[in-house]
Amino acid sequence: MVSEVETLLKEGQAALLAGDAIEARQRFRRALELDAQNVEALIGMAGAVRPYREKQEYLQQALQIDPANAEAQASLTYVENKLASGEVLAPRGVSVAEPTHLQLERMEQVAEPSNPIAPAVDTEYCYIHPDRETGLRCTNCDRPICHECVRPAVVGQLCPECAHARRPRNYQVSAGNLAVAFTVSFIASLLICFLAVLILRGFFAFIIAFILAPLVAEFIVRILDRLTHAKRGREMQITVGIGLGFGAAPWILLPLLIGGLGFGALPSLLFVGIAIATAVARLR
Repeated sequence: MVSEVETLLKEGQAALLAGDAIEARQRFRRALELDAQNVEALIGMAGAVRPYREKQEYLQQALQIDPANAEAQASLTYVENKLASGEVLAPRGVSVAEPTHLQLERMEQVAEPSNPIAPAVDTEYCYIHPDRETGLRCTNCDRPICHECVRPAVVGQLCPECAHARRPRNYQVSAGNLAVAFTVSFIASLLICFLAVLILRGFFAFIIAFILAPLVAEFIVRILDRLTHAKRGREMQITVGIGLGFGAAPWILLPLLIGGLGFGALPSLLFVGIAIATAVARLR
C-alpha cells in the first residue's frame, strides 16, 4: 500500500506540473482513500482544486496532522490572504501559492502603518502580453504573467517557460516522438482494421468489436511506450488519434462505398471509435 500511495503522489504531482488538474485530483484523492492521514496528498489536493475555500480546508487538515509543516503553513497564509481580499477562485485552477521573498516584503509593508500619502504603485504588465496589466507573478522567476499565461504548479503558479522546463520527462514530447507515434499508429491501424473488416461480420460482430478494440488500443500504446519512452500529453493524444483514424479510413470507406452500412461497416466503425478513444485516454 505504501508503494502504491507513493506512486499515486508522484503521478499526481507530475499531472499537476503538466497542467492536468483533473488527473491530479484523481491521483491525490485515491492516495487519500488509501492513507487518509497523508499530508503530502492533502497539500496536493489543495494545489489541484480551484476554490480558495477548498484549498483552505485541505491545508487545515494537513496542519492538524502535522502542525509544523512549513509548506502547509506558508500556503495556508497565502490562501487566507486571498480570501481576506475577497477572492474566491484561483485563476484557471492555479494551485496554492507559496509567497516569494518579494511578496513577503510587500505583505510586511501592507501590515505596517501606512503614511498619510500612499506611495504610487507601478503598473505591471505580462512579459508575454505587454498590453495586459496583471498582479500575478511566476513563483519561480518572479516575472509578471497574465491569467492566460498562468500554469499551475504543485506550489504557486509558473510562467509558460518555467512550466515547460519543470515538466516531467514523459510529458516533454519532441517532433521525433510525434513522428514515431503517427507512423506506428497509422501502420497498426491500417493492418488491424483490414482484418477487422474481414472478421467483424454477423450477429456477434458488435460484441467482438467491444472486446477486441480496447485490447488492440492497449497493444498499440505498449508499443509506443517502448519506442518513445512512455511519452504522454495532448500532443501524443492528437497524433495517435489522427494516425489511427487515417489508417482505418480506407477500410471503413471502402465497405461504405461498396455496400452502404452493411458489409461489416458498422461494426468496423464501432471498433475504430472504441480503439481511438481507449488509446487517447491511455496517453493522457
